[in-house]
Amino acid sequence: MDLPSWIYYSTLIVSALGQPSKPSISANPSIVPEGQTVTLSCISSDGNPVLHAWRRNGEEVTAGTPTNTSKTLVITNVSRADANSSFTCTSTDQNNQTSEKSAEYNIFVAYGPDSRVSFYPQNDYYVLNENTKLDDIACIATCNPSCTFEWKNSAQAGVTEKSVLSIGVVDRRGAGNFTCTATNPVTKVRSSSSHITIHVRYGPDKALLNASKELAVTEGQRVSITCSVDCWSTCPVKWSSSTTSNLENNKGDLVIENVNRTMSGLYTCSAYNNATGRTVQNSTQIFVHYPPAVTMTLTPANPIEGQPLDVVCNASGIPAKYVFTMTHTLGGVNIPNSHIRNDKTPTSAPEKRIHIPRAVLQDMGTYMCYVHNRISDQKGNLHKSAALEVRVSVKPSLLSETRSFVTSTGKNVTIKLPIYSLPSVNAAWFETPRGLNLSHPTANYFIEILHEPVVATFYGTIVDMSASVLTLIIYSVQEEDYGDYKVWLRNAVNVTQYTITLTKETSASSLSLAAVLGGCLGGLVVLVVICVVVKCMCCKRREPEPEPDDNEPQRDQTIEPRHIQIVGSLDPNDDLAQTREKRPVHSRDTVYPENPWWFRSSLLGIHPMRNNLHTNNLRASHRSSDMGRERYKNPN
Repeated sequence: MDLPSWIYYSTLIVSALGQPSKPSISANPSIVPEGQTVTLSCISSDGNPVLHAWRRNGEEVTAGTPTNTSKTLVITNVSRADANSSFTCTSTDQNNQTSEKSAEYNIFVAYGPDSRVSFYPQNDYYVLNENTKLDDIACIATCNPSCTFEWKNSAQAGVTEKSVLSIGVVDRRGAGNFTCTATNPVTKVRSSSSHITIHVRYGPDKALLNASKELAVTEGQRVSITCSVDCWSTCPVKWSSSTTSNLENNKGDLVIENVNRTMSGLYTCSAYNNATGRTVQNSTQIFVHYPPAVTMTLTPANPIEGQPLDVVCNASGIPAKYVFTMTHTLGGVNIPNSHIRNDKTPTSAPEKRIHIPRAVLQDMGTYMCYVHNRISDQKGNLHKSAALEVRVSVKPSLLSETRSFVTSTGKNVTIKLPIYSLPSVNAAWFETPRGLNLSHPTANYFIEILHEPVVATFYGTIVDMSASVLTLIIYSVQEEDYGDYKVWLRNAVNVTQYTITLTKETSASSLSLAAVLGGCLGGLVVLVVICVVVKCMCCKRREPEPEPDDNEPQRDQTIEPRHIQIVGSLDPNDDLAQTREKRPVHSRDTVYPENPWWFRSSLLGIHPMRNNLHTNNLRASHRSSDMGRERYKNPN
């Protein structure tokens, strides 16, 4: 139903003349950073009220503040305390009608975070054993609106964007510094970073060595081995050895400045963590390589001729792979002993043996053994050596191949027989072709044994050696003196018997001599020499017996019996330079000069002659043989 128009206008007038409408409050800015200024406005829908009234927490805003009757209220240096205040306003119109108070208005003050955040629990240092639980840690900051948070680890990698750091069960990877930063999302203000430290006690799991399980070093070198363990906080490292009880440095690195062969053994590194109660070990076996020590032995110690003989070379070194080289020398001359067989192939056998089934005189001398295992000593020498002198006890042996001698009737003849005997000859005698036993000088025979250097043949090689010479001188040779002479020699080992022959010089032998001289002097000289020799043979007469001296015994006269003269020592190893007393020889006697070159020529198979020309040829022949001797050289 439509109302009359007068009723409508009456209502409008009443409303216009009534109480103003309820105002509202607005702020500029709506969010106020702490310390800034904010303006509050009291807004009424009734147009422009004449007066406004402001209240704070129910109390009228007093003088000294911005005009409390203005439409706006300006608050400077806003603090977070202002955020807790409630502001209201009323408006009064020109009819002095006052509105209801506005709804309470709270200023939105943006503040925080403070310069540093705090933690809960209030602890920034944690030490835990691995595989134990770490309680949650809260990062706290006072902010409006609420701050955002960020946790980072030591590597500055983000862990979480929550305020709470929740790690749970820790392991060694979770140890480190953790930093928390708070940020006001409105003001973008960031707190200074604050951190906590988490230490995780762990290990050791294993010990690591910078060396292999087996380490080979050479004697005299420096050894350095590092033992590394991964653990926290500390794991003391200690070294021990199966052979060395007192290591100078038994912690950390193992250092041996000058290792020697006694230090070979097992070296063990041990590490212990007192916090976790764990112990680990690791070992390396050190082998100290060193050149071999070389020794030589003789079995039996006093070898006898005809019995087995073993010369043994022993080596002891590391590695136990040896190359043996053995030699046999006499007087510096290498003897090609057929019992020695050298092989350049390394062997693990610690000895090299020369086995001689039946020892003979030729087996005496110096035996050298050279050994290497490819390890040089500290002076750079590869080969190590030892020497052994071998002396074989042998029956007396005649060293000369010559058994036949030639002379002329009425002449004196000297027969020299080089012999070797160990031990020395203790008896020697001759039996003449007439059956006469000679064991001492007589008027017709002179016998002696002298110690002199001689030449012998050992395994086909000519060598000088110390021996003895048995000399028989026959004065004024007669027909009955020609024939075979038996020679007996005796020592403590055995008795030996040899036969030598003295023959009469014939025309054939003279022609032979002339032929030799002719070959040396040439065609024409040969003919002349032959004629001279033949003429001499045809005219040759027996020389008259010389008149005897008053002091010289006659042929049938017998000198006082005595034993063979053994002048000086007969031991071949004694000093040769010994004085000797010889029987005086009459001036008419023809005696071969005692010349060692003569003995050597006999050993070469050349018959001894009295002619000086033959003596010179023999000397030249021996010098040529000397030049061909092979001397020993050290093996490479």
